[in-house]
Amino acid sequence: MTWTINPSLTKIEFLVKHMMVSSLRGSFSSVQFDLHLDTNAWSSSHVQVSIDPKSVSTNDRTRDDFLRSSQFFAPELYGHIVFSSTRVALTGKTLTLSGNLKIRDQEHRVEFKGSIQGPTSRGRDHAKTLHISLRSEIERSLFGLNFGSTLDAGGVLVGKRVNIHVEVELNEKNEPPQ
Repeated sequence: MTWTINPSLTKIEFLVKHMMVSSLRGSFSSVQFDLHLDTNAWSSSHVQVSIDPKSVSTNDRTRDDFLRSSQFFAPELYGHIVFSSTRVALTGKTLTLSGNLKIRDQEHRVEFKGSIQGPTSRGRDHAKTLHISLRSEIERSLFGLNFGSTLDAGGVLVGKRVNIHVEVELNEKNEPPQ
């Protein structure tokens, strides 16, 4: 079965502590997925995701420009953020996606855990829809994202741990008969 991504219902977001009290939320608008999903044998599946860090948005132009600068993501020097799966497993409705995440030429193993909703049928052709929701947490300094200033009252301006949230809606692509 071939699946296509519904871009309007797919997003990659991150959350990080800001000034030790609030959570800063951001997202990426330019994301490419290369999916080979076998919903009958999940361990045969493979996922690759490529994110253009120039597409980062936190709804603050000054902050976004800083994140695109050489002090943070440095996309002109390091290119895209890339995740490549090494293992896909489904236990009940719990999906585990393990793989390598590369940011700023620093590559480390990460594990996403989450859930699958569906498949459900939609439309006249009864095509199937599947929703995947995944979460992970990374230590940003492992990826060379070392920006950090201390606050006068103690603590740091930007937290060291980053939560990553992925929401993907997949629609069955009906292949013409051969």
